[in-house]
Amino acid sequence: MQERGELRKVQEGRRRVPTRMISVLLLGVLVVLSMTGWWLYFGIKKSIEHERGQNLRDFAVVAAGAFRNHDLSTLLPGNEQLYLSVWIRGVLASYSTQSGMRNAFIMDKTNHILADARKSVPVGTTCDILKIGEEELAGVWNGNAAFSAPYEDPSDGKRYTVAYAPVTNIEGVVVGILGVEGPLLRDVGAERQPALWVGALSLAAVVCLGFVLIRRA
Repeated sequence: MQERGELRKVQEGRRRVPTRMISVLLLGVLVVLSMTGWWLYFGIKKSIEHERGQNLRDFAVVAAGAFRNHDLSTLLPGNEQLYLSVWIRGVLASYSTQSGMRNAFIMDKTNHILADARKSVPVGTTCDILKIGEEELAGVWNGNAAFSAPYEDPSDGKRYTVAYAPVTNIEGVVVGILGVEGPLLRDVGAERQPALWVGALSLAAVVCLGFVLIRRA
């Protein structure tokens, strides 16, 4: 009887070891799947944000062409009521409303506003939406459009980017920079769904596999 009792203990111990190993293995798989799901989500998000930035930059390049035949040197502090100033601000406002942008503006070499879609911003105000470095800004003045890295506005919790495009005169000389600020992801939940589905299905598969292995252990 004593030998049978010892044999039973040995057999139970052998059963416990595979079960513990399976539990550790499943836990590791769950961690890997969780990390993979988040990696997939952030990868998709980053790709969409970059594409949105490129689209915004291309839009800014096209939009800047609307001001090519106009003399921006007349946009001086106190001249907000001049026809050209009123017209440019109206065009910038239409960019903001019709294209889903939050703001659009034109600034000069000293980073002061020449025209802003927000009509309350007077000419000569220091630009408060300068989101690129000096090197990138110099590149825009040399004729190369650019867009900023994504940033979050604490006032609404949304992520934005700003695209900058050179504004040239008839001779092709850069006389200003057009900036357009737009949201990056309008519906983050839509971009998160693929990762959530992958995580949910993987979790279900792991649970089923674990149940089968434990039953056989």
